[in-house]
Amino acid sequence: MKRASKSKHSSSTKSDVPTQIIHFETSGSIIESTGNIAVLNDPMLNTRNLFHYFPIVESILPTFVDDAKERVIQLPKVEKFWRFNVHRIYDLSIKSIWREKTFLLSCEIKDLTARYEKLIATQQRRNESVIKNQICP
Repeated sequence: MKRASKSKHSSSTKSDVPTQIIHFETSGSIIESTGNIAVLNDPMLNTRNLFHYFPIVESILPTFVDDAKERVIQLPKVEKFWRFNVHRIYDLSIKSIWREKTFLLSCEIKDLTARYEKLIATQQRRNESVIKNQICP
């Protein structure tokens, strides 16, 4: 008897990673945003320009604008330090899109902070265990 295989795209494998998709112009002006990552809800920044939040996106802009071809650029593990010593880790995926004959960009932001914090804590425990075993065998 064959077991039914799950598709990797099935709804049961939905990610628990907070995700936000932002459509923006080449000037950085945010057109629309879906999702609810707090990055764009910081009242101290008070801006609707993606480049103020992630200057690295502005630095790769010529890759998209020069020929306006559809492209995707992945920026893994972008670390961001916010005010009050808040540290976040994001994966960014920027792609070009055409909407009603208008060239826009889309940025998918995945907040991976919780996953990295767990990984770092696990690594720290292992390191401490190794050190303890070396000092006190």
